[in-house]
Amino acid sequence: MRPWVGRSDDGTLPIHATRFSTWAGRAKRTLIVVLSLIFFALWWPWHRLACLCGLGRARLVILYYHAVPLAMRARFARQLDILGASAEAVVPPDFQGNAPPGQLLVAITFDDAFVSVVENAVPELAARGMAATLFAPSGQLARHPEWYMETTAEDRFESVASAELLRKLPPVLTVGAHSITHPFLPEIDRQCAATEIAGSRSDLTRITGRDVDTFSFPYGEYDDAIVELCRSAGYRFAYTTAPTVLDPAGTSFLRGRVLVELDDSPLEFWLKMRGAYSWRAPLRELKRRVRRRRAQRP
Repeated sequence: MRPWVGRSDDGTLPIHATRFSTWAGRAKRTLIVVLSLIFFALWWPWHRLACLCGLGRARLVILYYHAVPLAMRARFARQLDILGASAEAVVPPDFQGNAPPGQLLVAITFDDAFVSVVENAVPELAARGMAATLFAPSGQLARHPEWYMETTAEDRFESVASAELLRKLPPVLTVGAHSITHPFLPEIDRQCAATEIAGSRSDLTRITGRDVDTFSFPYGEYDDAIVELCRSAGYRFAYTTAPTVLDPAGTSFLRGRVLVELDDSPLEFWLKMRGAYSWRAPLRELKRRVRRRRAQRP
């Protein structure tokens, strides 16, 4: 069973329903910002006190994007400038090591490795010397997305980068695996899932000439068996879509990330990069488990 993906684009919904959906989406987004601001305001004094007492720890927040169209390049650049001014360091997404207590480390990733990311995001990152990882579905290179997408998703008009573009990425940009065909991994046969996971790594390693040892779950969907397949395929880390704050010196195989939209307000982006959306991670995990249980029902 696939998750609900929103209204269809055949015009069958009445216009008042569309307007209500837009209004409800904005209201929900505003509520999340308010709750995140409250969460951060309550957490920050305790964090500073812990640092003063020598009990604070460094934090790693990993952001993830999808497409970066030309019309949104300037907004993406402004987000990078906020990041450069607010974080102690921008590190590679696979960074693992000690950092001074209280330091905020931020990493950047992109799912689907769209051409617009290579053309518009990569130059902005390279100009600032910022590292990032592009997670590519190896069987979809140089194609329009052939995987299941929401009917309202603008990304469905994008193209995945070609093998040549991936080979030409600057040294600070790395490629990660995102399966071969971008399926819902927990819903396919385990042998097929194993092929998707291991095959993507071998494909991209051959294409780029670099060892590809990180994996991002398509749709953010996984279960315990899928995690074990990723371990068996030799990946160092697997990336989820749960907005967790990580210990950079930790050994967790799973690394959560927070979704960044290019139309996020400066306050929204600042809260996301500071880890203020981490209160949502347990809720997202609960929803994921509920979806998996429903999908397993006969």
